[in-house]
Amino acid sequence: MTQDQLREWNECACVWRCLIKLANMNGNPIDRDQFAARFEEAFPNRRISDGSFDPELLSSVCRLLSLPDHCQMSDDYSVVERDFNTNHRDILVMSEIDLTPGHTNIGKHCSLLTNIDSESFCIWTPYQSGADGPLNLERNIWTTKHCFGVALF
Repeated sequence: MTQDQLREWNECACVWRCLIKLANMNGNPIDRDQFAARFEEAFPNRRISDGSFDPELLSSVCRLLSLPDHCQMSDDYSVVERDFNTNHRDILVMSEIDLTPGHTNIGKHCSLLTNIDSESFCIWTPYQSGADGPLNLERNIWTTKHCFGVALF
């Protein structure tokens, strides 16, 4: 990737970075460059994403990464908690508001749910700097940051 492509990847490819993480967690190793080469046709004009959620493209990419390719969306925290803990589904957490504490600006973002209970949830999140890491959040953040879960099955 060129420097511009890498910057765009870091700033806009949160969904794809989460799928790479999920594929690796599920024993299907792939890195950023392999992903970019393999799915180049999915991103016309080298544009990766504008931050929008495209269920059809998600399903196609999941299928090719040997991940579950059906998804069910819910903004109900209890439904997401049940899907993760009882149904053992991998869940992408989409947030409509910037996850930075105190921020209220629109900031569509995708993270990967790693833990959830009745009081809090933890996500692995890719940052626009190119870094990534865990983020522990209280349940009320789910509503204030307009989160919804995308359960893969």
